[in-house]
Amino acid sequence: MKPLIGINCEFRVKEERPLFSPPAYARAVSLAGGLPVLLPIIKDEKDVRALISRLDGLVLSGGRDLDPSIYGDKKHPEVRLEEPERAHFDIMLTKAAIREALPILAICYGAQLVNVVLGGTLIQHIPDEVPKALMHQKKRGDTFHSVKLVSQSKLAGIIGKGEIEVNSSHHQAVGRPGKGLVISAKAPDGVIEALEGEEFLIAVQWHPERLTQRYEHLALFKALIEKARERSGQAARTG
Repeated sequence: MKPLIGINCEFRVKEERPLFSPPAYARAVSLAGGLPVLLPIIKDEKDVRALISRLDGLVLSGGRDLDPSIYGDKKHPEVRLEEPERAHFDIMLTKAAIREALPILAICYGAQLVNVVLGGTLIQHIPDEVPKALMHQKKRGDTFHSVKLVSQSKLAGIIGKGEIEVNSSHHQAVGRPGKGLVISAKAPDGVIEALEGEEFLIAVQWHPERLTQRYEHLALFKALIEKARERSGQAARTG
């Protein structure tokens, strides 16, 4: 059985189809050997926990910005808030997944989400807060800046390199890492590009789902699927 990998969706209440997911996420999960399932917005916390109990792994996808009041800051003028319904669901989903030690690959907004849920803070607008910052908010395209991986990190072990080229489409970044998270990659300007936690919790600021033609980016999804398969097998043996 292929492991079942949940993917949270984007939510735009004013659009004709408000709940959607860019197909690259599901495609990357499929290429890596998993079975992707798109998650709807759920309001009840008990139902969220029940959903988590049926998944083998989770991809936390990209989105807009979290409300800075969550991490005790005032809103920067460049902040574009995520829809409250999605943010509320995503926070419950992330808390439940971490509590159950579900394998997680968090991407862009998803990485920021994990950090905030674990008590960390965010840089709200990189150009205003990082001296001599690189251009991080290129919407589409192939790789265009490097990140240096921390040696001996889980991320470096998965990718098998000390430095890689990444794409980038974010104007925010991790400020203070949350509880239990360690930095595993930085850009040349010092912006944190990846965090990792206990078990399998990998959070990256770039979009590896758009770069699956490069083995080092598909490797992140393969590692998630491998860990999800191990977890599913353990559950079957103990169940």
